[in-house]
Amino acid sequence: MSRSHRTGVALHGAIVEQGTHDELPASEGAYARLYASQFAVLAV
Repeated sequence: MSRSHRTGVALHGAIVEQGTHDELPASEGAYARLYASQFAVLAV
């Protein structure tokens, strides 16, 4: 994902966010929550 130019985030069948890998975590939306949940284990 970090190499894609733009990423779309789908939630319940609808695109809810669009942006780059750098923009989306900063938005604190669905992408940021998913990203944090995936990498929280690595931070322990």
